[in-house]
Amino acid sequence: MKLLRLAVLTFTTFGISATANAKPPGTWTCEAGWEDQVCDCGCGATDPDCAAGTFEVCERSGCGAGKVPWEHAPDSCMTSACGDGWKDEAAGEVCDDGEGLNGGGCSADCKWVNAGWVCGELAEKCDPAPAEPIPEATPEQGPDASAELGPEATAETNPESVESDEPVGSGGGCSGTESAPAWAGLMALAFLVSRRLRGPIRRATR
Repeated sequence: MKLLRLAVLTFTTFGISATANAKPPGTWTCEAGWEDQVCDCGCGATDPDCAAGTFEVCERSGCGAGKVPWEHAPDSCMTSACGDGWKDEAAGEVCDDGEGLNGGGCSADCKWVNAGWVCGELAEKCDPAPAEPIPEATPEQGPDASAELGPEATAETNPESVESDEPVGSGGGCSGTESAPAWAGLMALAFLVSRRLRGPIRRATR
Protein backbone atom coordinates (compact mmCIF):
# COMPACT_ATOMS: atom_id res chain seq x y z
CA MET A 1 0.00 0.00 0.00
CA LYS A 2 2.81 2.37 0.89
CA LEU A 3 4.56 1.56 -2.37
CA LEU A 4 1.38 2.43 -4.33
CA ARG A 5 1.01 5.77 -2.59
CA LEU A 6 4.65 6.56 -3.25
CA ALA A 7 4.25 5.73 -6.93
CA VAL A 8 1.18 7.96 -7.27
CA LEU A 9 2.89 10.83 -5.46
CA THR A 10 5.98 10.52 -7.63
CA PHE A 11 3.95 10.47 -10.85
CA THR A 12 1.87 13.48 -9.78
CA THR A 13 4.92 15.49 -8.78
CA PHE A 14 6.67 14.68 -12.00
CA GLY A 15 3.64 15.72 -14.06
CA ILE A 16 3.34 19.09 -12.29
CA SER A 17 7.03 19.73 -12.67
CA ALA A 18 6.98 18.85 -16.35
CA THR A 19 4.08 21.21 -16.97
CA ALA A 20 5.68 24.06 -15.04
CA ASN A 21 8.98 23.64 -16.90
CA ALA A 22 7.42 23.22 -20.35
CA LYS A 23 9.71 24.60 -23.03
CA PRO A 24 9.05 25.45 -26.68
CA PRO A 25 10.37 23.13 -29.37
CA GLY A 26 13.74 23.71 -30.91
CA THR A 27 12.20 25.31 -34.00
CA TRP A 28 10.71 28.14 -31.89
CA THR A 29 12.33 31.38 -33.05
CA CYS A 30 10.37 34.01 -31.11
CA GLU A 31 11.60 35.77 -28.03
CA ALA A 32 8.08 35.77 -26.63
CA GLY A 33 7.32 33.33 -23.86
CA TRP A 34 5.89 29.89 -24.61
CA GLU A 35 2.30 29.48 -23.41
CA ASP A 36 1.95 33.08 -22.21
CA GLN A 37 -1.77 33.37 -23.07
CA VAL A 38 -0.93 35.30 -26.27
CA CYS A 39 -1.15 33.77 -29.73
CA ASP A 40 2.25 34.28 -31.35
CA CYS A 41 2.62 33.62 -35.07
CA GLY A 42 5.58 33.34 -37.38
CA CYS A 43 7.68 31.67 -34.68
CA GLY A 44 8.58 28.47 -36.54
CA ALA A 45 6.25 26.34 -34.44
CA THR A 46 2.55 26.38 -33.60
CA ASP A 47 1.89 28.28 -30.39
CA PRO A 48 -0.42 26.30 -28.04
CA ASP A 49 -2.15 29.62 -27.27
CA CYS A 50 -3.38 29.87 -30.88
CA ALA A 51 -6.64 28.39 -32.04
CA ALA A 52 -6.66 26.48 -35.28
CA GLY A 53 -7.22 28.60 -38.35
CA THR A 54 -5.63 31.19 -40.60
CA PHE A 55 -3.51 34.14 -39.52
CA GLU A 56 -6.67 35.88 -38.29
CA VAL A 57 -6.12 34.12 -34.93
CA CYS A 58 -2.72 35.80 -34.49
CA GLU A 59 -2.29 38.38 -31.75
CA ARG A 60 1.42 39.00 -32.25
CA SER A 61 3.91 38.53 -35.07
CA GLY A 62 7.36 37.06 -34.62
CA CYS A 63 8.37 37.55 -38.25
CA GLY A 64 11.33 39.72 -39.14
CA ALA A 65 11.38 42.94 -41.14
CA GLY A 66 9.63 42.70 -44.48
CA LYS A 67 7.75 39.56 -43.51
CA VAL A 68 4.37 38.75 -41.96
CA PRO A 69 2.71 35.52 -40.78
CA TRP A 70 1.62 33.29 -43.64
CA GLU A 71 -2.17 33.28 -44.04
CA HIS A 72 -2.68 29.51 -44.24
CA ALA A 73 0.27 28.48 -42.06
CA PRO A 74 0.60 31.22 -39.44
CA ASP A 75 3.49 29.50 -37.66
CA SER A 76 5.68 30.43 -40.67
CA CYS A 77 6.29 33.76 -42.45
CA MET A 78 5.85 35.17 -45.95
CA THR A 79 7.08 38.30 -47.70
CA SER A 80 4.95 41.33 -46.80
CA ALA A 81 3.00 42.99 -49.61
CA CYS A 82 0.05 45.35 -49.82
CA GLY A 83 -3.06 43.26 -50.40
CA ASP A 84 -1.92 40.19 -48.47
CA GLY A 85 -4.48 40.89 -45.72
CA TRP A 86 -1.97 41.69 -42.95
CA LYS A 87 -1.50 45.32 -41.89
CA ASP A 88 2.28 45.75 -41.84
CA GLU A 89 2.87 49.00 -39.96
CA ALA A 90 6.64 48.61 -40.28
CA ALA A 91 6.21 48.83 -44.06
CA GLY A 92 4.07 51.97 -43.76
CA GLU A 93 0.70 50.31 -44.32
CA VAL A 94 -2.27 52.14 -42.83
CA CYS A 95 -4.67 49.32 -43.70
CA ASP A 96 -4.84 46.08 -45.68
CA ASP A 97 -8.15 44.54 -46.75
CA GLY A 98 -6.57 41.64 -48.61
CA GLU A 99 -7.66 42.86 -52.04
CA GLY A 100 -5.10 45.31 -53.36
CA LEU A 101 -7.89 47.27 -55.06
CA ASN A 102 -9.39 50.71 -54.50
CA GLY A 103 -12.92 49.33 -54.40
CA GLY A 104 -12.71 47.81 -50.89
CA GLY A 105 -12.14 49.38 -47.51
CA CYS A 106 -8.46 50.14 -48.15
CA SER A 107 -6.74 51.95 -51.01
CA ALA A 108 -4.77 49.97 -53.59
CA ASP A 109 -1.48 51.12 -52.04
CA CYS A 110 -2.61 50.52 -48.44
CA LYS A 111 -2.01 54.18 -47.59
CA TRP A 112 -5.51 55.27 -46.52
CA VAL A 113 -8.90 53.94 -45.44
CA ASN A 114 -11.73 54.61 -47.88
CA ALA A 115 -14.74 56.60 -46.75
CA GLY A 116 -17.47 54.55 -45.10
CA TRP A 117 -15.10 51.81 -43.90
CA VAL A 118 -13.32 50.86 -40.68
CA CYS A 119 -10.07 48.88 -40.79
CA GLY A 120 -8.49 46.95 -37.94
CA GLU A 121 -5.04 45.83 -36.88
CA LEU A 122 -2.92 42.85 -38.01
CA ALA A 123 -5.23 40.52 -40.03
CA GLU A 124 -8.55 42.13 -39.02
CA LYS A 125 -8.91 43.66 -42.51
CA CYS A 126 -11.82 46.12 -43.11
CA ASP A 127 -15.57 46.25 -42.51
CA PRO A 128 -18.27 48.75 -43.52
CA ALA A 129 -18.60 51.51 -40.94
CA PRO A 130 -21.74 51.22 -38.78
CA ALA A 131 -24.53 53.62 -39.68
CA GLU A 132 -24.87 56.64 -37.43
CA PRO A 133 -28.08 56.70 -35.37
CA ILE A 134 -30.71 59.19 -36.53
CA PRO A 135 -31.49 61.68 -33.72
CA GLU A 136 -35.08 61.80 -32.55
CA ALA A 137 -37.02 64.85 -33.67
CA THR A 138 -38.16 67.30 -31.00
CA PRO A 139 -41.33 69.48 -31.16
CA GLU A 140 -39.16 72.48 -32.04
CA GLN A 141 -37.53 70.58 -34.92
CA GLY A 142 -40.69 68.97 -36.29
CA PRO A 143 -42.12 70.03 -39.68
CA ASP A 144 -45.30 71.37 -38.04
CA ALA A 145 -44.24 72.54 -34.60
CA SER A 146 -47.28 74.78 -34.30
CA ALA A 147 -49.49 71.69 -34.09
CA GLU A 148 -47.86 70.95 -30.75
CA LEU A 149 -49.30 74.17 -29.30
CA GLY A 150 -52.82 72.74 -28.99
CA PRO A 151 -56.23 74.47 -29.13
CA GLU A 152 -55.49 76.69 -26.13
CA ALA A 153 -52.68 78.58 -27.81
CA THR A 154 -52.37 82.27 -26.89
CA ALA A 155 -50.84 85.28 -28.59
CA GLU A 156 -47.63 84.76 -26.67
CA THR A 157 -47.17 81.17 -27.86
CA ASN A 158 -48.73 81.44 -31.32
CA PRO A 159 -48.63 84.89 -32.95
CA GLU A 160 -50.94 83.74 -35.77
CA SER A 161 -53.81 83.45 -33.25
CA VAL A 162 -53.89 87.28 -32.76
CA GLU A 163 -56.89 88.95 -34.45
CA SER A 164 -56.03 91.78 -36.81
CA ASP A 165 -58.04 95.04 -37.43
CA GLU A 166 -56.67 95.41 -40.95
CA PRO A 167 -59.16 94.91 -43.80
CA VAL A 168 -59.09 91.65 -45.67
CA GLY A 169 -56.62 91.69 -48.50
CA SER A 170 -54.30 94.28 -46.93
CA GLY A 171 -50.84 93.56 -45.76
CA GLY A 172 -48.04 95.71 -44.40
CA GLY A 173 -48.21 99.36 -45.55
CA CYS A 174 -50.10 98.71 -48.79
CA SER A 175 -53.85 98.29 -49.17
CA GLY A 176 -55.39 95.32 -50.85
CA THR A 177 -58.02 95.09 -53.55
CA GLU A 178 -60.99 96.33 -51.45
CA SER A 179 -63.28 98.83 -53.33
CA ALA A 180 -63.29 102.60 -52.53
CA PRO A 181 -65.84 103.96 -49.98
CA ALA A 182 -69.37 105.00 -51.24
CA TRP A 183 -68.90 108.70 -50.35
CA ALA A 184 -66.05 109.00 -52.82
CA GLY A 185 -68.40 107.95 -55.63
CA LEU A 186 -71.02 110.51 -54.57
CA MET A 187 -68.45 113.30 -54.63
CA ALA A 188 -67.38 112.37 -58.15
CA LEU A 189 -71.03 112.37 -59.35
CA ALA A 190 -71.69 115.81 -57.80
CA PHE A 191 -68.62 117.20 -59.54
CA LEU A 192 -69.80 115.98 -62.94
CA VAL A 193 -73.32 117.45 -62.41
CA SER A 194 -71.90 120.84 -61.42
CA ARG A 195 -69.79 120.99 -64.58
CA ARG A 196 -72.80 120.28 -66.77
CA LEU A 197 -74.90 122.96 -65.06
CA ARG A 198 -72.25 125.64 -65.56
CA GLY A 199 -72.59 125.55 -69.34
CA PRO A 200 -76.24 126.71 -69.61
CA ILE A 201 -75.78 129.35 -66.93
CA ARG A 202 -72.87 130.95 -68.78
CA ARG A 203 -74.80 131.05 -72.08
CA ALA A 204 -77.85 132.67 -70.40
CA THR A 205 -75.76 135.48 -68.91
CA ARG A 206 -74.26 136.48 -72.24
